[in-house]
Amino acid sequence: AEIPRDADWMATVVLLVRAGARLGDARRTRQLGELLEPYAGRAVIAGRAAICLGPVDRFAGIAAATAGRLEAAADHLERALAMARSWGAEPTIATIRLELADVLERAGDDSSRASARALRSEGLAAAERLELTGLQERWTRADEPGEHQAPAPTVAAATALGAAFYRR
Repeated sequence: AEIPRDADWMATVVLLVRAGARLGDARRTRQLGELLEPYAGRAVIAGRAAICLGPVDRFAGIAAATAGRLEAAADHLERALAMARSWGAEPTIATIRLELADVLERAGDDSSRASARALRSEGLAAAERLELTGLQERWTRADEPGEHQAPAPTVAAATALGAAFYRR
């Protein structure tokens, strides 16, 4: 309610969803996800159209998963995956595949787990092909089923690597 309804509102909400999911704050993240519901099927655009953060459904799915609403989360993430595919946004497709795999694994039935394994394999293969090492590291699963924990990035890890821009 306190977030100004300006051009940056939706970007702010989805970033808060990501933060809430990382912190495990189910109540607040669920509330943020509910704010996104009317915008399902759209893209999150930030910075006066300078950046696209992805499909709204992706973040609604993350919020639903954090709140334990796995069926709703899977529905949102499947719609987000379809939208990202229509855009040809390969890094986003890889990420959503991995997020959807995580939700399906948590759903618990054999069919969901089989779909999750396929999505995880596809997502990690795409991350390797696209050289998305951070995505690979975050979603590489432990040997034991149910042991996957996406580690939170540390400041030291984020600042230890240099950044460079190259002109082609």
